[in-house]
Amino acid sequence: MNIKIYNEGVGGNETGHLLERFDEAITSKKPDLIFLFIGINDVWHPYENGSLPVNKEILDRITELREKIRNTTGAETFYGV
Repeated sequence: MNIKIYNEGVGGNETGHLLERFDEAITSKKPDLIFLFIGINDVWHPYENGSLPVNKEILDRITELREKIRNTTGAETFYGV
């Protein structure tokens, strides 16, 4: 069994950042299995700056990531925040 593990997490990134580097971080690796833990910085960073997060925008970006993963990799994906 040949298993390769890639950690493409970047500290401080938000969902929009991953969408920007999607091909490099995900598609190019041709994964069979993805563990995607993303979204907490989208919620936390606005609080640090004294405002509230826009939940619909965050959900829309996570939904876009899910669709891109489904349409480009076929990988089994597990999500967490």
